[in-house]
Amino acid sequence: MFCKKCGAKIKEGTKFCSKCGAPVSQTASKETKNSRKDVLRHKIQDFGKTPEGEASGDKKIHPKWAYGAAAVAVAVVLAVGIGSIGGTDKTETKVSEKSEAIQAAEKVEAPETETKKTEAETASETTETEIMQVSSEVSEIVEAPAEIENGNPEEEKKTEEAENSSGNNMVEMTDPDIQREAAEGRESNDSLEMQENAEATEDDQLYGNYDYYGETPLSDNAGINVQSISTLEAYGGTLGENAPESGYVIEVTAYNRNNIPCQIYPMFSVGLVSPKYDYGSKEMILLDTDAIYAEGGENISLEDPTYIKPVTVAPNEERNFLYYLDLSGEALVEMIDERLFGGFGEKLPLEDLKKHKEQVTLDSENYLRNIEIRKSVVKAAQSASSLKDKVMISDLSMKQVDAEMYQIDMNISNENDFSCDVFPMLGCTATMVVDDWGREETVETYINGSDTVYGRSVSLKIDAEKFEPLESVGLAPHETKKVIYTIAKEDVTDITSLNGNPDTIYGDVKELKDIKLLDFAVQEAEVTYIPVKALDGIEIKKDVEGNVVYNVITFVNDTEDRWREICLNYVWMDGEGTLVSFDSTNAELVDLGETAELKYTAASENDKTTLVPALLYYSPDNSYME
Repeated sequence: MFCKKCGAKIKEGTKFCSKCGAPVSQTASKETKNSRKDVLRHKIQDFGKTPEGEASGDKKIHPKWAYGAAAVAVAVVLAVGIGSIGGTDKTETKVSEKSEAIQAAEKVEAPETETKKTEAETASETTETEIMQVSSEVSEIVEAPAEIENGNPEEEKKTEEAENSSGNNMVEMTDPDIQREAAEGRESNDSLEMQENAEATEDDQLYGNYDYYGETPLSDNAGINVQSISTLEAYGGTLGENAPESGYVIEVTAYNRNNIPCQIYPMFSVGLVSPKYDYGSKEMILLDTDAIYAEGGENISLEDPTYIKPVTVAPNEERNFLYYLDLSGEALVEMIDERLFGGFGEKLPLEDLKKHKEQVTLDSENYLRNIEIRKSVVKAAQSASSLKDKVMISDLSMKQVDAEMYQIDMNISNENDFSCDVFPMLGCTATMVVDDWGREETVETYINGSDTVYGRSVSLKIDAEKFEPLESVGLAPHETKKVIYTIAKEDVTDITSLNGNPDTIYGDVKELKDIKLLDFAVQEAEVTYIPVKALDGIEIKKDVEGNVVYNVITFVNDTEDRWREICLNYVWMDGEGTLVSFDSTNAELVDLGETAELKYTAASENDKTTLVPALLYYSPDNSYME
């Protein structure tokens, strides 16, 4: 039989182990003899324990053979765990492996027992640590079958949620009532559970569980950038209702790629030119006072006066905002030296910063030369107005114009106070011939290609997940117009491909029908669109050779902006409302009040066609400010 303490072989009838001195239980000897695996387990469990009768402060010196036996024991347990995963059909292999491991343990010869105490202690501590690590790994392997058998419900749930948010589950938005409900849902923001779990960190960043990848700071997916700064008198763009009588205009672009609305607080670093600094530019931090505010921003601020009042951006949107530095009111402009922030963004405590603030009077001699964002703080907002809330797409229809082409008509309205680019995503039902024997499949598809002259060449800046939009449509503020897309029969794809479905249906398209609006995106335009209307005062001219006839329209700039260029897109329609051809033309317009002469080719010989303006826009000219 074997000792339960150290595993040494002892004779029948012996009361104490000759190796470790532990008492031998006669009743347990037969059981121990029949189970070599239990003996090895006991070696691992009792390894490093203080035997009965020894002083608690003395450390036991283990013979070196015990280390080998313990390692073999771990291998046996590991083999048992792996064997349980492999299934019952490998029983003979498992028994053989265990027998070989036990035989190896029996053949281990006890080495010399006289070892220095310090070496034994080191070896004991090291071996105990290794055994604990291996035992933990063995335990995980042995328990693995139950986990594999039961699956991972948490991962399955996340996978199911990800699939539900993909393209094959997009809501059809053709009905205007559905669009209104969607807009109301965005305003109420029912999916803000992550705000309740969010925590503010020491650097004022906000963390929230808003994706499947753990907690991520909102500032990683949101930010703000300065586009320009100028005085109100020199500003070439359109001012808002809250603009002051005099002061500065700061143009910024804020973006939010989080799926919750966010407030973004900027910290402005400006270059102050003053005779106080020998007319050199000194870098200063603009402080938050009533003298600076945002058009459409909220009247809230952080306790830190170096962060200006925020702008609020809806989920997955990019917006342009104006900040005003009001020099006509009673509020003072305050700044602090940027050097108080240190080389790596460290700054003095707030109370010390307030002691160093300067009240600055901006005039012809004291002025701002440049401005940039030094830092920004992003916090979750309860709600935010989305650009989509004021855009409506309706009256969607589709007709086949020839063997390969279809025409899609719709009305789009923009009730925002600024020009917008709208990106529709359209779907339809397609019948496809999927093999050489003529077998047909009818599947739900999305349209992946189009031609339209109702938009410019512009890309969606912030992509919605699994979103494949068509070319954009340009809309002036508060404009509604009819829009036409032309698509080829082959410009459709099985909508399940948006979710990476390997069983996506492909084939020659036989027929398209049931056009529908799946989704759309909206972003603020970089140019200014003008509402299109019937063109009056058209003149007919010929070129120098007199061979080509042109239509010419004289256009006058009656807006508040200076223009660099004006562009007109137009289409020729027949009596049935089918698009015949399209083209565009542009002209230079030097300054406010001057005229531009737009010249475009006259209609074809078919006198039944009608010219319809599709898109009219201009780019503001701010070059005079540079």
